[in-house]
Amino acid sequence: MKKVLKWIKSSSLTVKWTIASASVIFITFTVFSLIQYLSIKDWMLTEEKVSVTQTLNELSVFYQQRGPVITKGEIVESETLIQQIIDRKQAVVIFNSRGQLFLNISSTSISPSELPEIPLSKEKNVQLIEVNSDPYYIGTGPIISNNFNGYMVLISPLARYEKMMANLLWLTVGLGILALLISALVGYFLAKRFSRPVKDLKYTIKRIERNGLQERVETLPSQDELGELLILFNRMMEKVESSFDQQQQFVEDASHELRTPLQIIEGHLRLLQRWGKNDPKVLEESLFSSLEELQRLKELVEDLLALTKQDDKREEYYATDIVDIINRVMDDFHVLYPSFSFTVDKESKQYLTDISPRHFEQLLIILLDNAVKYSEQRKDIVITIKQNSGKVLILIKDFGMGIPANDIPKVFHRFYRTDKSRSRERGGNGLGLAIAKRIISRYSGEIHISSEENKGTEVLIKLNEGKS
Repeated sequence: MKKVLKWIKSSSLTVKWTIASASVIFITFTVFSLIQYLSIKDWMLTEEKVSVTQTLNELSVFYQQRGPVITKGEIVESETLIQQIIDRKQAVVIFNSRGQLFLNISSTSISPSELPEIPLSKEKNVQLIEVNSDPYYIGTGPIISNNFNGYMVLISPLARYEKMMANLLWLTVGLGILALLISALVGYFLAKRFSRPVKDLKYTIKRIERNGLQERVETLPSQDELGELLILFNRMMEKVESSFDQQQQFVEDASHELRTPLQIIEGHLRLLQRWGKNDPKVLEESLFSSLEELQRLKELVEDLLALTKQDDKREEYYATDIVDIINRVMDDFHVLYPSFSFTVDKESKQYLTDISPRHFEQLLIILLDNAVKYSEQRKDIVITIKQNSGKVLILIKDFGMGIPANDIPKVFHRFYRTDKSRSRERGGNGLGLAIAKRIISRYSGEIHISSEENKGTEVLIKLNEGKS
């Protein structure tokens, strides 16, 4: 049994499904057939008993019609008439009051001596007994008169009943075996058909291991659970592939961003080691350049940490007045960039939004910093604030170099920069918009960018209203 269970566990899904479906159908058929067999058996026994009881009543009526003065001779002479009443396979045995055999009419496979002792009674009785492992219905009834007292015994063999039940049993067994074979065959084909998508999924996963994440499983035209599973698998693989590509790009860009300042610092340190110890000019230049690169490394690490922290779950809600934050940040940018003009266009004195003050300030600094970096000719930055249908809309517009249309969908990726050589000149690590996107997503907001090269860029932020 253990070997069979071990074999089933190691078998394919098709084999398991076939065994399970065939077993369920066979067990159901067996239980149903057993109930039917027992019901037919009980019904037939009841019918046989009714038949024996009816014959016994007819015999009693026959002797009662002879009156109370029936003689032994009349009983013997009635043998021919009694044979017409009983079935040809039945027998009637008459005993006297002392239990001695008086008359044996017809014959069966058992002799009167094998019958159980039956006491004389005025009541008729029918009972089922076994003699030599064969079933019989035995009916008894009294014969009481002035000249003869005794009882008659009707012996009815159940050979016909046994033959019919044997045939029914073989028929049931045969149909059970046939049902098992048919259910196993049908179960196998159904299992093979239904498990085909699972096999395709397995082979696709193997191809993914061998060839890469670009492999996809062929979907089914049906809209059942398996069809939905394959669709969901393909969607998941698209997300996994996209995440993997972004991760790979992240690693490549991060490696490049980290390697460059480290190489610069290493070069200046070697320069100091060779000539800078006694040359104040070389010493000053190398120290200044090294500190500048260390500052870039510091900013890169801080941006990476900020981007990672945005993955934390949100635990509270806010009602932050963004107007005060915008005014404070604009004052700071006026000091940092006196050549720029910063304008705020708003319809109300207060706008409450569902975002923490710290995160909104971080978001605003990122977007204004980008607007300043990429504005060379016209140095005007305009912030417009509106309120519409439970949303607070913040539009930041610059008139700088703009973003190529093909690059707009990619600007939220980590380390992505439209022109890496010019971006390096302006500073930054390409993480700002990725951090901004994470901040806004954390508060169930939206950010959209529209831009035209050499004409400027518009960044639209939608945030939920805060409830005071």
